[in-house]
Amino acid sequence: MATWTYEGYWNAVLGASRDAANVVSEFELDASDRRGIDEWLGVAEVDAWMAGGGEPHRDALPTEWTEWHAKALNEIVAVA
Repeated sequence: MATWTYEGYWNAVLGASRDAANVVSEFELDASDRRGIDEWLGVAEVDAWMAGGGEPHRDALPTEWTEWHAKALNEIVAVA
């Protein structure tokens, strides 16, 4: 199994052509709603994982994604 990088996580979950500002705009997120974005990002991770053939629950996600989730969340809310 390959080791995930932050770039690989971002590309899989949020899209290779998007930066944090694009994510906020395209998905109509309120960047000041950290809790809401945290929940939204969790759903996006499960959806991305399942789209790649993974099991449909959070426990099946790569362990690295926990760290990347926090980093992506910080980048997204920094847009506010």
